[in-house]
Amino acid sequence: MSNGGYGSLIDLSTVTEDSNYIPAPTLAKQASDELSSARGYVYNNYGILNEPTPDAWVSYLKALMAIANGTDKTSTTLPPEPVV
Repeated sequence: MSNGGYGSLIDLSTVTEDSNYIPAPTLAKQASDELSSARGYVYNNYGILNEPTPDAWVSYLKALMAIANGTDKTSTTLPPEPVV
């Protein structure tokens, strides 16, 4: 039976009220979400005060951007947030 190219079919006999079929977000999506939060943090703590952004935060933002935009194809987890 073809499913029209819509992914895997769910065997309804295995579905319970606790079943969850929402796929986990991709690493790129996680990085994109974290990047938004990290940019806000950096702006609120450094940019708005016209203070230089610590190198650790610049590296972190660049790493998140690379994962989010797909240029980093080797990472399997998000980098740890800097402790500055």
